[in-house]
Amino acid sequence: MNVLRLWKIVTAVLAGLLIISNLFWFDRMVDATMMWSTRDRQYLEACRALEQAVAILPPMAAGRTGDDVLRIAKASAPSDEPFEKEGAHWIGELGFALSEKGELRKVLPLWEPLECE
Repeated sequence: MNVLRLWKIVTAVLAGLLIISNLFWFDRMVDATMMWSTRDRQYLEACRALEQAVAILPPMAAGRTGDDVLRIAKASAPSDEPFEKEGAHWIGELGFALSEKGELRKVLPLWEPLECE
């Protein structure tokens, strides 16, 4: 086997390996893009659901005392220790701002402002 033929074979094998390697990394890139797209969509859906829950909780709690609301919230997050900060009772990931009458005035998410864009 002459040297020129050997170099042609080596070049063809290396070119084939390069193509296979590029196809592998292209597949990884497409997969990562799809994963990020799905993750972004799921984040947006979760954010909108939280936005909706934060908006509808005060009207749903009408007629309940602040202690009732806090007791129900504590039952939903039993492993979290409640604390008071900046005029709100924080339980889990939500803050519950009560009025002077002890009624639920506003629900605050952990991060502000809550923007789902």
